[in-house]
Amino acid sequence: MEYESKYERVKSDSKDGNQENLEPEKREKIEWMTKEGHTQKEIEAEVKVSSHTVVAVRQQMGDSDIDIGNYKRQTADLFKKIVMKGAHRLNLEIDDIPIGMMPVSLAILIDKIAVLQDQPTVIIESRLKISHEHLNKMLEGEIIELPDEPK
Repeated sequence: MEYESKYERVKSDSKDGNQENLEPEKREKIEWMTKEGHTQKEIEAEVKVSSHTVVAVRQQMGDSDIDIGNYKRQTADLFKKIVMKGAHRLNLEIDDIPIGMMPVSLAILIDKIAVLQDQPTVIIESRLKISHEHLNKMLEGEIIELPDEPK
């Protein structure tokens, strides 16, 4: 006998996620600011609600209405600022900082910037070495025997 449980989020604290008392204007403002890519702290300050309220509204919204492009741009910009601050600090304090601490963090953030800007994380290159004669035959539509790959 198989049992399928109903999907529901598990609360991580004792705060009530009930939004019955939330004014419709505030809910709409939270949803709009979320769609525009504002951070949780910005929304809390602007709408004057708790972090629990913002999280509850966002959970109800789901991810379908969020502008992923805007989110990626803002996150990439934030990571760039962090990388620049870290690089500047690394430059100023390089003699006092253990060599293994800062570069790893910066490398991870640089990688994340590339991912958020839709840059490939891996580039695979395939090379085919053929002669001019083979190329001319291919251009004329002939099928050629490819040379064996050197091992």
